[in-house]
Amino acid sequence: MEVVHRRCCGLDVHKKSVVACVVLSDPSGPPQREVRTFGTFTHEVLALADWLAEQQITHVALESTGVYWKPIWNLLEDRFALLLVNPRHIKAVPGRKTDVHDAEWLAELLRHGLLTASFVPDRTQRELRELTRYQTLCRYRHNIRYAENLVMPRRCSDERRSPQQCRHNPGSQRSCSRKARRVSGGR
Repeated sequence: MEVVHRRCCGLDVHKKSVVACVVLSDPSGPPQREVRTFGTFTHEVLALADWLAEQQITHVALESTGVYWKPIWNLLEDRFALLLVNPRHIKAVPGRKTDVHDAEWLAELLRHGLLTASFVPDRTQRELRELTRYQTLCRYRHNIRYAENLVMPRRCSDERRSPQQCRHNPGSQRSCSRKARRVSGGR
């Protein structure tokens, strides 16, 4: 198969770790592979970026599982050509599946140009979307707090009480829609 990217990397991103497989193609021999695992804290992702830069990597493929790819993307997007790939499009042969195998498979597919990138908006658009989501969340939380402070009327629990006996609606012929509340120390 034709080699499209001579220096590439596949990243299998998880909540607490990132497995990176670097594939360096040598025209005279077989490709060299190196696999390393990094954490997901900022300083560890920056160490990953430095390691990829040392290896002179040009293209990086990330698997888009959940939202864990977002901070990795934000830290690497200025330094490398990134591809975000849907996991459905890169399913490997069924069998024993590990993070290392996933990273190697991503790197191999990227090396031959067999990956289709998912759409990722530019940084300003992503920041605007994040701000909008945050404002919506704040509005939702505010509405919940406001609703918790409201006193909602409840139905009477005593069905034997007649409408004339209800203290909430004296003189009405309709049944009470509120539950009689006990007042400590009262009548």
